Amino acid sequence: MITGLGLVGKSTFRKTLRELISSLGLIVEAIDGDYQKIPKFQQGIIYVTEDVHGPTKEACLPLESYSLILYLLPTPLSHMIFWIKRMIVWFKIGKGSWDKHRQGWLGSGKGYDISNIPLFIRLMVYDFRHRRIWLKHDLEVLSRFRNTALIRPQWTPKGIKFNFIHRF
Repeated sequence: MITGLGLVGKSTFRKTLRELISSLGLIVEAIDGDYQKIPKFQQGIIYVTEDVHGPTKEACLPLESYSLILYLLPTPLSHMIFWIKRMIVWFKIGKGSWDKHRQGWLGSGKGYDISNIPLFIRLMVYDFRHRRIWLKHDLEVLSRFRNTALIRPQWTPKGIKFNFIHRF
């Protein structure tokens, strides 16, 4: 299972893992828990599940269900870059901050609508104000699972780079 604080490259990492595992000749199914229903797991298939709410009560499945938990933990600077890149996309489509448990999409729904800019900035500020608290909670929960690894996503001129940084 792949998880992490909000906008940290989880979907890109899920797609990268799916391609890597598939290139080894293994059967793999990639699932985005925000948009897809979690299937009944079958033998012989490797499931790469993305769940932004993994370490919380709103998780798709209990953490015990996973054989490996990968937590994406960017530096504050990289996290800011992830946010800015995503806000540009949101501005173009006029909506952002999808959350299936709370409000769905936010924004006017009109692309390039400048009235969305303050909303998107408030969302980013809110996330950064709560980052420490959420990180502390997530890492405390995940530290109880020996099958957890921390991955550092980082923006580079060639795209996102993922580095292993720690295992519980």
